[in-house]
Amino acid sequence: MNRSFFKTVTALTACMCLWACDDDDERAHYDLDGGLDGSQSTLQDAAKSDSNVATDASDAQSADTGPSEEQGEIFCGSADLEPHDWILIEDATQGIGMGATFGCDIDAIEYSCPDGQKGSALSIVGHAGQNVTQTNFSKSCGSKSESCNTASECAALLGVSGSLLASFARNLQGCQITVFEQSDMENEICRVSHCSDPEHLTRCQWLFNINDGQTGQETVP
Repeated sequence: MNRSFFKTVTALTACMCLWACDDDDERAHYDLDGGLDGSQSTLQDAAKSDSNVATDASDAQSADTGPSEEQGEIFCGSADLEPHDWILIEDATQGIGMGATFGCDIDAIEYSCPDGQKGSALSIVGHAGQNVTQTNFSKSCGSKSESCNTASECAALLGVSGSLLASFARNLQGCQITVFEQSDMENEICRVSHCSDPEHLTRCQWLFNINDGQTGQETVP
């Protein structure tokens, strides 16, 4: 009797234990899934938030940065005219200069064609070289200045190894190109070339060199 009673009690206890353990496992599994689901939701929300912040920052940066291809171009006249030819002027000065404006100083670039048409640059894109902290490339627009107290008053200061690319609203073939260099430092040298493609300046055709204070002329072949 006693052995049978103890066996029955033991069996019932084991069943109750199994039922309780299964219930705890289910609750634990439910809590774990809930925790994971909550964590995943939190991570997704955080990722969306970071993505929105990154997008906003990118949009702000795009808004602050304008089209780089337009920067640096100065129109001497109407911006509606189409450029057809270009003249490249590069400083080729050698040696050491004594003045702050050492380097070519371009007063004007003019053309005169067999058909009677005359004019000057349509627009200018300039690159300032060494020894020049600021320069106004619009000083090379228009005709030669009648009088100047200083080179910076009426000429674009290229500085050492500086350059400018002037566009013209017509084909310059057969036209005479005249470049006026403002007198400043006696050992300045400018190299003048004709360019039919502004995207490939290494293919420009050399026309002439001019020294400080000189006027250079040549017909574009």
